[in-house]
Amino acid sequence: MTLFRDLDADQKDAFKELVLRAIDRRVREEIEYTNQVNRLLLLGNGAGVAILVTFMGSVASHGNPLAEFAAPLWKFFIGCVLAALIYLPTLAVASQATFHIEKQAMSFFQNEIDLDTLRGYGFNRFGQWVISSLSLASLLFFSWGVYQCIQILKSL
Repeated sequence: MTLFRDLDADQKDAFKELVLRAIDRRVREEIEYTNQVNRLLLLGNGAGVAILVTFMGSVASHGNPLAEFAAPLWKFFIGCVLAALIYLPTLAVASQATFHIEKQAMSFFQNEIDLDTLRGYGFNRFGQWVISSLSLASLLFFSWGVYQCIQILKSL
């Protein structure tokens, strides 16, 4: 078991720098990955809404009814809302993770805990299930909306 107090001054400085860089990199990578997935879901569903509204404008200019476009429009809208909801638990956990990891690092540097007890922090199983469910539901609504749009365009 290696305690921080057992290291000499140069080792302590080097180890502090290493730990803080590793924590910073890990947190940034997780946040970036989550943001990219959420951004793709939001942009995909948002683009679906924009494209569908464009189609609706074209159809309306020819005097055709717009009722058949309501269902896919709602699918894309619900997909956008579900993708946006992913940000709430993600931001909450990211905030708690930063606090938790920083607290552990400071405890180690104050010789309160040893190196073997440093632990990461993230979603529990329920949180992972919520994020996965929202992501999957958003993707399903997007796919369903695209499918309905293709069926409508085939019928025109």
